[in-house]
Amino acid sequence: YHVRICDPGQAVVFLMAPNGVEVPVDYRGCIGKKFRPPEVHYEGRPYFASRVDSWCLGWSAFYLLFGTELLDNAHPTDHPEDDWRWFELCRGRHERVFE
Repeated sequence: YHVRICDPGQAVVFLMAPNGVEVPVDYRGCIGKKFRPPEVHYEGRPYFASRVDSWCLGWSAFYLLFGTELLDNAHPTDHPEDDWRWFELCRGRHERVFE
């Protein structure tokens, strides 16, 4: 088996403060918003890169396991006619998640 790790152009360098706490990274826009945490894209504020990495890893694992995206879009107002699959899951409509 061969594993390849790639960067879709969004990698950032993040720093740790002397006390060991991660320093937030300034928001510079993003691409690939389907797999980005919605709050990062729509709030446009500094964010913790390691937490975004964790979200993206989880999104990728979900996609690899189930062959479908976790969210149809990054924010429900992008396409108000679309349901967020995640919210369908939270509402107990499990069958809608894998459509």
